[in-house]
Amino acid sequence: MTKEYYSKNLSELKRAWACPSCTNIARRKNENTPVRNQFEILSEEADMSCDDLLPNTSGTDSDSRMFQQASIRTSANKQLSLVPETPCSISYERFGELLDFKLESIRVALAADIKKEITAAIENLKDEFTRTTDFLASEQRDIQDKLASVDSTITSLESENIRLRTEMNELKRRLQTLEKSSRCRNIEIHSVPERKTENLFAIFEKLCKEIKVSTPNTDILSIRRVAKINSLLWSPISKGCYLKPVASIPADSKATFILDFLSLCNLSQFNHVKNKNERLLDLVLCTSDVICVEPVEESLTRLDRHHPPLSIKVEGNIPTKQMKLNSRTKRYNFNKCDYAKVKAAILEKDWSIILQSNDVNLAIQEFYEFLNGVICKYTPIYRGNKGNLPHWYSPALRRCLLEKIKYHSRFKKYKNPRDYDAFSMLRSRCKKLEKECYRSFVSRTEECLSSNIKCFWKFVNSKKGSNGLPQTMKLDGVISSDGQVIAELFSGFFGSVFENSSSISTDAMEHVNVE
Repeated sequence: MTKEYYSKNLSELKRAWACPSCTNIARRKNENTPVRNQFEILSEEADMSCDDLLPNTSGTDSDSRMFQQASIRTSANKQLSLVPETPCSISYERFGELLDFKLESIRVALAADIKKEITAAIENLKDEFTRTTDFLASEQRDIQDKLASVDSTITSLESENIRLRTEMNELKRRLQTLEKSSRCRNIEIHSVPERKTENLFAIFEKLCKEIKVSTPNTDILSIRRVAKINSLLWSPISKGCYLKPVASIPADSKATFILDFLSLCNLSQFNHVKNKNERLLDLVLCTSDVICVEPVEESLTRLDRHHPPLSIKVEGNIPTKQMKLNSRTKRYNFNKCDYAKVKAAILEKDWSIILQSNDVNLAIQEFYEFLNGVICKYTPIYRGNKGNLPHWYSPALRRCLLEKIKYHSRFKKYKNPRDYDAFSMLRSRCKKLEKECYRSFVSRTEECLSSNIKCFWKFVNSKKGSNGLPQTMKLDGVISSDGQVIAELFSGFFGSVFENSSSISTDAMEHVNVE
């Protein structure tokens, strides 16, 4: 497009540049919409004033359309002055006052509605909270009732358990008494040959006929053979105190199984005390040569002709490996045992009832039951210290340390400042309690030095890493766990640094007054 063409056809170009909305000419009555406007078109003489919106305060002549001056008191105690205006115009200030009045009324109504809704919501929440607390209180009461019933049930079960145990022990004693009384009618017959297809009742009848003793079959309850090892005899050896079996043992004898078992377990037999029948029924087995068995001249219980009492002595130390116990295992604290009451209880016991029993096993069982009961009654029980805390830490200090560790771990995990404040408070409290416990421990140790030396050595051992010497010691190729041998090794090792007492001159000691 050139400049000349643009200048020549400017009017046509301007008409062509108009947008479709500008070129679209609306109708006079605005009837070009799909739905016609239903409002009635006002005439030119219609009153378009806003004076009718104001409250009528005159109450006199309505045709004058003039208003006297009025005031409306708002919520903020401000007066809105209504100034009469001309019927056909309204100023911006008047419009603003009307708008403020309308907004103020809306605000007051909205505040009242919000207050009403919030009050209703709070009341509903209060009712729900009350119902919830009532429900929790009822559940708590139910749980308390259940716990009380469970406690009563446990108490009754414990008492019933004790009663049943007492009855069971009494029944055991009665059963053992009945067994002993039934054994009084037993008859032992020795040296009867054994055959595969034998009839023990027939053999017993033949024996009764030979000795001319009438025994009805109704008096015989049972007949059985008892395994006996008559061929196993023991003889002492020249070296050592244990015994060895006699070499003349049949290969198919039952004694062979016993000897194989002893050889497999590396056991030796040390008992040489025979019973009244010159037989050896009790075996004393051990893997070491430190056992010495001797007969007992005076017995606490009645002598059993088949099983005489034995005195077994262990001469020397048997190397043993101590079993590691759990640090929280319950143990008896014999240092705090009331030995005076223990001795009084032992002296008050009537030992004739126990010692006059015909059954040695029953007497030993009753003896240990009484002794364990006395120990349990007068000896306190404690649990070992968990961890490496000193023994002089009080229970309060231990609990405080556990709480401190708990809050420290919680602070590291959640980074809550309140957890750190609790940790700091517990840390300072632990330091204070630790100083107090150590001060009281030292003072107790100093006071007990003259009366109880164990407190001092307990203090010394608490300062060391271990509490004793090793069990086995070695010097110049000699390894021993015996205390006497270890003392001799120490004497030989340190003997070179000591002078002989005969070589010490007594001239330098003449001035010493020993009176």
